[in-house]
Amino acid sequence: MKIFFLTFLATIECLNINLPSGRFTLKISYSTVNNFYLKYGNLIFNFTQNRILLNKKNFSIRKLKDFSFMAQSHIWLSASLINPHHIQDNFIKIGHDFVLLNNTLYDFRPNDLATLKIIRSVSSIEIDPFIELTNYTVHTSALIKDPSFKIYSQYRQNIDALEAPTSKYSLPSQLKVIYEMIKKRGFKLKQLELDAIKFSHEMPGCFLNHESSVSVSVDAKNVNHYPFVIEIHAKSSPIQDNANLYGIYKILDGTMQVDFYNSINDSNIVKTKILHTDEMAWFSPDLYKIFQIKNIHSSKPLVIAKILANYEPKFESADTIEYTIFKQIVLREFLSQSCDTQKSDCCDTSGPVCGWKLREKNCSNNLHPNGLYFCDGKLKSATLAQNCDDHCHQEKNDGACVQKFRARSLMADSELNFVQETDSIWLYGLISGVQKNSLFVIKFYSENNCSYVKNSSVIFPLVQLENLPVTSDTSGSVVVNVKVKGSIINLNESKDRSILDRIVVLEDMNGSVAKCGIVESLNSNVSSEKLDEIKYVTMREENQKVMYALWEDRKARRKFISYDDGLEWTEYYNGKVFGKFRFVQFANDGVIIYEDRRGFYAKITDSDLKWGSSISNISWKFGTGYWILKPVTKKLVV
Repeated sequence: MKIFFLTFLATIECLNINLPSGRFTLKISYSTVNNFYLKYGNLIFNFTQNRILLNKKNFSIRKLKDFSFMAQSHIWLSASLINPHHIQDNFIKIGHDFVLLNNTLYDFRPNDLATLKIIRSVSSIEIDPFIELTNYTVHTSALIKDPSFKIYSQYRQNIDALEAPTSKYSLPSQLKVIYEMIKKRGFKLKQLELDAIKFSHEMPGCFLNHESSVSVSVDAKNVNHYPFVIEIHAKSSPIQDNANLYGIYKILDGTMQVDFYNSINDSNIVKTKILHTDEMAWFSPDLYKIFQIKNIHSSKPLVIAKILANYEPKFESADTIEYTIFKQIVLREFLSQSCDTQKSDCCDTSGPVCGWKLREKNCSNNLHPNGLYFCDGKLKSATLAQNCDDHCHQEKNDGACVQKFRARSLMADSELNFVQETDSIWLYGLISGVQKNSLFVIKFYSENNCSYVKNSSVIFPLVQLENLPVTSDTSGSVVVNVKVKGSIINLNESKDRSILDRIVVLEDMNGSVAKCGIVESLNSNVSSEKLDEIKYVTMREENQKVMYALWEDRKARRKFISYDDGLEWTEYYNGKVFGKFRFVQFANDGVIIYEDRRGFYAKITDSDLKWGSSISNISWKFGTGYWILKPVTKKLVV
């Protein structure tokens, strides 16, 4: 008897990434716990725990440092294979994290011309299919010298031998506009203001006479609506990660040392640079974004200006104050040649007052700008009540800690951000991949599905900002940085014209949709609450498990308690029945109920609540809260 064994082999497809022939840099982000390989032509680089093995012997190999490859990480491969006259000038370098010479792990160089000819024409690289590749980027240049952190003009030639000069022409495209802005028309400090800053830094008891750094937020309208701050450093700043931001620094006064790191938690300095007054430097998500600033001269403060090409919410950290308030403080100190100019009787009436408001009244500089103070009108003194987590809002004589409304809309590789200011909404973001050199209009629709707008010609916008058009540049990117009156739109769900959970659309002047996304709140949804802490009005005994839910409706500012008593789903608010639902069916991951009075279906899961006009159309996420379902067997306090 013959026995036949059939073996079925699953075909696993490899990822091939196209590369420029002869010269390139490839950076990949990956995750793996196993050995893996990269295949470049007939070269196979085998990555083990802390080594790279090459299958060919006609290469000289130099290992520069140890590195663990068996974890989620970033590595890059940079090749320059275009010089047949000087064989040893050709190389393949493999490194980690940022593409810098000091991050090189291995240096591979061909030993002969025949080897060079074979690999120089290779135009793709094969990635081991068993590693999880999360992202990759390809550049047409090779790492021969590090791009200079400093931005050099055509008149500056003192360039580090290991650096390639960075000019306005070689800057990332996102930085070219603001380079000209900060160089020619950017915010400048007058000599009187610099003298006042130096005096405040030197004199004991003055506003700047301490070791921590201070950020001064400059009104955006002074710099063509770009976020702009002045930073004053007595000694050094904490290590900062600028994440996905593009920005430029200009030294207004002093000498700055910058130490660069691969990670905010990594104590190893990758590179150090020195910049002097009037010099400029840059950073981007790909390079120089993690650094620490140090003031070289202890005798005077370091004053620098920072401007961002893409956007973040207005600077609101504990050490950030508005420029007008800052200037009042330091000029008052300098002109009076005294740090003891604060009034002790700054409280005219009794009640809560924000720290920034008291500073405007010439109170003590030690008051926290974002603190809420209680003023005693009789004693003429202020006592700190609490530090506001987000923002201290002052309205006449009443101050209060409030949470600013924030939202974001994601639009296929782009995003638009929203921040509720006192009387306006700030829209900012970078939208990519649209028609070049074109005019667009931002519109908001009352639907919550982009397909309604794209597929229908009868949907009318809720709001259209035709008086605030935006224009794309030569790369097909639109920089959005506008403020809209709060009477037109808002982020408060309890008010009319709220754009939360609505569609925001970028349309060209012909009405064609270029980008579309849903405006989603970034504010916290529901504060956690234990079952034992929930109290109703009366007591009732439940002998069986019930479906229990807690729902906080942010729009109505109300919390609802609901549970199944075995007959129907009852919704309570303030101890009273608010609504009753009939059970329709149990779904795979929740329950579907129907409310007769309001006439809608709802599907409740352990993470959210969705509404619909029929069972087949329960797709609209309410967006103002969610339900938490829990089976409980206990006395419910009603």
